[in-house]
Amino acid sequence: MEAAKIMDVIDKLDDLPYRRILFDGTWGIGKTIHTMDSIKDKENFYYISLFGKRNIDAFYQELYYLLLSKHEAKFKKVLNSMKNINISHFGFNISIPLISDIFISIQKQLKIKSNITIIIDDLERKNDDFDIKEVFGFIDSITKNKGIKIILVASSDNFSNQ
Repeated sequence: MEAAKIMDVIDKLDDLPYRRILFDGTWGIGKTIHTMDSIKDKENFYYISLFGKRNIDAFYQELYYLLLSKHEAKFKKVLNSMKNINISHFGFNISIPLISDIFISIQKQLKIKSNITIIIDDLERKNDDFDIKEVFGFIDSITKNKGIKIILVASSDNFSNQ
């Protein structure tokens, strides 16, 4: 693949019938830089690298905070409302949101939003313990919402034998 074509695809993304796109090419041809350049002035694009991620929870956490960061006013309102909540019980602090709840929260956020594109880069650079099938399951579940598109960026020549 020619990395420069990535910009054309992203610019025409709304006109394309595809909800899942794979940019595949060898390391060093500029896939990531062209992708980042294409989305820097666009709204509703969320970029996540799987580089070094050990499990799907790390992926969910990053996506969750990306979704919230783009809507900072809503996030601040939630934080302000939590000031009066005592989240310590018997000396143990409770993490909000709990990891198990993050996936549900992401699903709710994505159902509310429309015309979102999530870019998942470095598929081949995830930790070996992280099963790529979990990412594909997530993609399958969220692309049922017609307003969500996924762009995968990878170098399939560098996938491990698994």
